[in-house]
Amino acid sequence: MLSLRSRERSIEEIPSRLERLVEALRSGFYDGWHIVGHGWSRGEDADRWGLVLEDRQVLTPDHLTESEDFGRDRPWVFLNACHGGRGGLALAGIGGWAKRFLGAGAGTFLGPQWAISGDWARTFSDGVYRRMVAGQPLAEAARGARLELRDAALGDPAWLSYAVYGHPAAVVGPSDPA
Repeated sequence: MLSLRSRERSIEEIPSRLERLVEALRSGFYDGWHIVGHGWSRGEDADRWGLVLEDRQVLTPDHLTESEDFGRDRPWVFLNACHGGRGGLALAGIGGWAKRFLGAGAGTFLGPQWAISGDWARTFSDGVYRRMVAGQPLAEAARGARLELRDAALGDPAWLSYAVYGHPAAVVGPSDPA
């Protein structure tokens, strides 16, 4: 997604290390998150499902409870990792990444509900971003990206895997000239 960087749009790559990510989440500084990685959903408690990071530590939805300022600007979250959009039972009800990010204040959340290939994940995310930057609302952008992936995947059900949470008419707002 670094290709979306422009004079109007600043994009920062954050190292995939637990301490650095938790610090960035807590800051409330970012209005969008595109997280790519290897996700897993083993075990009973959906709030313990994880993303394996560079330092071999695991980021879980439980880390978001430490992120008091995360939702200050209602950030966009695209968790492009296997099982990232899947919900399940947690200790106190329904849990998982979508539930936690939205509960922490995310304005939008996208993520696949099962394992898909990196090529299909890239096709879908590129399609969503291309459409959003062109001014399409979230629902149209997600639908167009799904159809594009359906046509590219030739029978693979990956095009159905993405959960999309957010206002269907949400659009990319004007860039903040920092």
